[in-house]
Amino acid sequence: EAGLTYVTRNFAREKHAFISSDFFDTIKKNWKQALPIGIINLIATVILVFDLYFFFVNTQGFMSYIMLAIIFTIYIVFTFMKYYMSMMMITFKLSIKQLYKNSLIFAFAGLKQNLFISLILILCYAIGFGIVYLLNYIGIVVLLMLYIFVFPAFRSLLIQYTIFPLIKKHMIDP
Repeated sequence: EAGLTYVTRNFAREKHAFISSDFFDTIKKNWKQALPIGIINLIATVILVFDLYFFFVNTQGFMSYIMLAIIFTIYIVFTFMKYYMSMMMITFKLSIKQLYKNSLIFAFAGLKQNLFISLILILCYAIGFGIVYLLNYIGIVVLLMLYIFVFPAFRSLLIQYTIFPLIKKHMIDP
């Protein structure tokens, strides 16, 4: 994710990037921090999704609904945090603790941008489900091709383009 973020960040800043060499150079430069962050994010996401599923299936009373709401809120905030982590990781020299702290702050400071990004991504997923529903097996193949070759770059460019002004305002130009 670090390499893709670097290339799309440069595109969002309207700066030149050599797609292949900058991608792999950024991965080599940031892998020691990107790997533990990726593992932490994966574990946290799996736990939160499991908890959401568990409390959704086992809603038997008021406390279950409260727990479902709390876990859903934590999941949303954590998703918003992930928008900022890779950008800050490749742009600044921050510890993992500082990355998570700053990402949490930006999850709330950039609420408008985060909701916009999420709305566009939800729309992309809905279109994907529509393609599969309308085209059946051909739709699955088309959707897989789009989600493998187009969607990661689109998602990263959307995120970088949307959040860069906020990070520039609060971290680069204070």
